[in-house]
Amino acid sequence: MDYAGEVPAEPLAFSPQDFSKIAQAFNCFGVRAERPGDIRGAIAAALASGRPAIVDVLTDPEDSDSERTRPWRAY
Repeated sequence: MDYAGEVPAEPLAFSPQDFSKIAQAFNCFGVRAERPGDIRGAIAAALASGRPAIVDVLTDPEDSDSERTRPWRAY
């Protein structure tokens, strides 16, 4: 039996989603940052939009369990 907050025994694989498009479907501002250099402009555009916003930042799934990212995980 699985309980909330437990770390899964095997990695989970989710299908790719474009959360910026989902935001746009709800009449919100949505932008996707595909490279590190895109993030600053994407955040500036989201703040300037004056609407609820999503900044979808693509990350490397292979780097999801590194020493660098571990402190930011929810579990």
